[in-house]
Amino acid sequence: MSQMSFFDVSVAQGSNQIPSGDMIDINCLIRSKLSLQADLFKGLGLLSSIEHFDPYGIEKPMYWEKVMMTIIHCLSGQIPDRQEVLRGRQIICQLPKFFKKKYLDEQFVVSFLPYVLIGFKTHVEGRFQADSNRIDELCNFIVHLYETDHAEVTSYLCAHRGFAPSGQHVLIDALKLGMARRTLNLQKAILANVRQLKSRKIRWCQQGPTAMASSNMFPEMFIQYLMAGKVPDLLVLLGKHFNELNSLSLGEHSGLVDFKVANLDVFTVSTHAFLDSQFGVDWRITDFESGGAQKTPLVRIALDQVMPEIRRLIPFYGSSLAENFLETRQECLKRNLARAQEIEADGLAKNIVIRTLKAIDWFYYNQLMHITAKALYEAAFFYVWGQTTASQRNRIAVGIDRDHAGYQSSAWSLGYTENRDGLGNPPTSIIYARRNQNEIPGSALRDISFRQFWR
Repeated sequence: MSQMSFFDVSVAQGSNQIPSGDMIDINCLIRSKLSLQADLFKGLGLLSSIEHFDPYGIEKPMYWEKVMMTIIHCLSGQIPDRQEVLRGRQIICQLPKFFKKKYLDEQFVVSFLPYVLIGFKTHVEGRFQADSNRIDELCNFIVHLYETDHAEVTSYLCAHRGFAPSGQHVLIDALKLGMARRTLNLQKAILANVRQLKSRKIRWCQQGPTAMASSNMFPEMFIQYLMAGKVPDLLVLLGKHFNELNSLSLGEHSGLVDFKVANLDVFTVSTHAFLDSQFGVDWRITDFESGGAQKTPLVRIALDQVMPEIRRLIPFYGSSLAENFLETRQECLKRNLARAQEIEADGLAKNIVIRTLKAIDWFYYNQLMHITAKALYEAAFFYVWGQTTASQRNRIAVGIDRDHAGYQSSAWSLGYTENRDGLGNPPTSIIYARRNQNEIPGSALRDISFRQFWR
């Protein structure tokens, strides 16, 4: 029977007897799990071993379903329902003929497809659904991945906010690295089980403790730290989160995948530069709903899809209250710089005084942004992500941040399609991993989550 590159994607990280990154025979994996869960295997009718089968699932379709259900459980510790297993056959059915002729075999079905079904929820309807991908989007992802020699998965993360009482927004003290590692293992497993790849890279972009920190968190959060005189503490904690996430790169010993964490500032700068070039340097104070602003497709996405969410954040953007808030700058600056001097004197962080000053200046600078411009910025972030993905054929976008809104997919697709022409890039889509706020280990497959792993 076929082999796979094994990576632990179970909720109970470390419970498997097989180290992540090992090459293992499928039946050895099943025997390992069976030895621990004999009664569960019997109760669910899971297989004790896998024999040769039709990868299309046309001959003996029930056996194909048993194969998929068994492997999914062995890898994730979760139990898929029949509809989720059948998604695998629906994906195979919708893959292009050339792809099936070239790549579809038992190896594809037992080593690659189970990780895809574990990590990504799909639906058959053509319309957008939050926290789910259309099957054609997932098929585009698979074809793109198999038709390149070098693959680089990119994912962007927002600030690691924790649960807090209503009206309070704070960063968590430390990341849940076991949950982060599981999400990383999912991406590693997908790349590692595409055998013809010559190189495999994963790049996560995380906000660092820099001047632009407020650009990638809810404004309410930054304001609460600002008013409390704790922006320096916020920056210290952002630095801690960045280092914790980066520490995951030390756990890769197989050499199969190159993983790095990059500072999100590079992408923030690119987004602002794009808006400057497309809409002029005064775009921040432009009313894009007025008749004088050009209604480009990106502007239309911002106004139609992003504005309802931005209005929820009033008074923090584009209102008279925001202008009044600017009057608090000097008092807030004094309070926060005093705290920064304490931290620097204690040797807890380097250059924290100047970084605090720049972070507060950047925040107040963006407070002047018109509400429609803020909506445009949010859409432009995903547009530029699509644009940069199109700039290199080997790049693939995977969403593991908390939200999966329609405007994100629309703006990303617009950025990709408008910039892939002439580059020979195949059609592809951004796909979002599974998310379940109330994760239940050992339960149904729908109860596992690979996004917002820091909460």
